[in-house]
Amino acid sequence: MKTNNGIYFILAALIMGALFFMTMFKYVDVPDVNWSPNYNLDSEEPYGAMVFTEVLDLYFDDIETEEFNGDIPEPAYGEKALYVFIGSKARFPDDESRKLDSLSEMGHHVLLIADKFEFTRPYAINGMGVMERFDAEKLEVSFSRDADIDRNYVFRNYEQDFEELWEGSFLSFKPELITEWNFDQRITVDLGRSVYVVSEYDSGSFRLHSIPRLFSNAAALQEGYLDHFHEVFDGINTDKVYYADADRRISGPEQAENPMQYVMGQKSLRRAYYLTLITGLLFLLFGGKRRQKVIPTRKVNENTSLEYVKTVSRLFQKQNQNQKLVNKMQKVFYHRIGKQYFIDKNDPDFTSLLSRKTKVPEEEIDDLRNRLAVASEMGSYSDALLMETYTRLDRFYKKAQ
Repeated sequence: MKTNNGIYFILAALIMGALFFMTMFKYVDVPDVNWSPNYNLDSEEPYGAMVFTEVLDLYFDDIETEEFNGDIPEPAYGEKALYVFIGSKARFPDDESRKLDSLSEMGHHVLLIADKFEFTRPYAINGMGVMERFDAEKLEVSFSRDADIDRNYVFRNYEQDFEELWEGSFLSFKPELITEWNFDQRITVDLGRSVYVVSEYDSGSFRLHSIPRLFSNAAALQEGYLDHFHEVFDGINTDKVYYADADRRISGPEQAENPMQYVMGQKSLRRAYYLTLITGLLFLLFGGKRRQKVIPTRKVNENTSLEYVKTVSRLFQKQNQNQKLVNKMQKVFYHRIGKQYFIDKNDPDFTSLLSRKTKVPEEEIDDLRNRLAVASEMGSYSDALLMETYTRLDRFYKKAQ
């Protein structure tokens, strides 16, 4: 009775826990869309960058564009090139950092579009060292193509549908980057935060943009996308454009599109994942116990026929009746031959027929028959003779085919 009460208590606790967790979730009919920022160049998700690549090809209509994923390509002799990297993180080792800086000094253009930067130029620009974070549901993006005319548009941040705004986290460049490291401010957002800065050389440039969401597929649906795009790429004189997915160059496409990263990045899915783990642990803790009593091992049934044979043999041996035992062996022998080979023991050709069917020489068959026949005529039948007769009989059975 106490066991049943314990089970009822556990079930009640599980039901109450399930109801508690259900109150923490809000049911929303969400389409099969991944709203997490990935900026993959072939992604059609809201924050992929497929539209970016198409607009890039259209913008540089008469100029060749080429995507790359490996080493930074070398420009052809005598041509000016533009190198564009877009992703969540623009991270470059020292050798690539020096190469990008050298390319910009040689008259080429380098544009990095990312939330975070890790490179040297030749000074270190690492994440929060020259950047500051802020949260907003929408951004008022301001830029100017003319010194006397200010242009701006509003970017709205959606993270579940295109109806409700969500507060997103963004990064801007600190004023120290502009004043101390020779960058010019080109585009700003709320409260004058710099998000696009340019460092120019004689004929080349090094450019940083800290909000890749402004280039995403979702941003392309909003008014002002093309104006912002034009402001970023306006004035870049180039003969060829190279562009790359910055995230895939770091970790490869498999890691960049890891489904588990998306699950853990969504609050509701993360809670559901943890709830599944807790439920599984509770099942192993309570449901994994044995529910049926242990079934006792039954005693193996003995072969009574074999025991009977052993008992009879011991009786014959104890009573020293070897002749009777040989007679029994003789009866079994003729019965087995008649049943298996259909040969009657009184047949005058018994030996030759049995030899042809069993492939046993006639001499051995005659010797065996004589040994079995003399048992009834002899006054006594010794143990040694009994053993010899049994050995020959057993040898015949093994040779017989």
